[in-house]
Amino acid sequence: PSGPGPVRSPPLGALFSHQNPDYHGFSAEPDADVLNMRAAFFTGISIVIVLGSVFLHYLPDHGLQQWARREAELQVRERERQGLPLVQPNYYDPARLTLPPPE
Repeated sequence: PSGPGPVRSPPLGALFSHQNPDYHGFSAEPDADVLNMRAAFFTGISIVIVLGSVFLHYLPDHGLQQWARREAELQVRERERQGLPLVQPNYYDPARLTLPPPE
């Protein structure tokens, strides 16, 4: 049984690469392929930028820095309203401390 062997068709990817060397996998038409590729990448990158920005904006207060600032401003206003100094000279009441006798 001599004769020609079975006829093999080229793989589908080879057909597309011969028709459109810049094939991106979105459409067999070269113009539609480029348009769909650009639309998909623009949409994807836009979504990542917008959602990433929203995610970063709504992250919790790292190290409670914003809370500490607000609390300090409240304390300053309260002390100014009461006529007290902003910072006490002694953190603890010296009358309540038991100190060793001076030598």
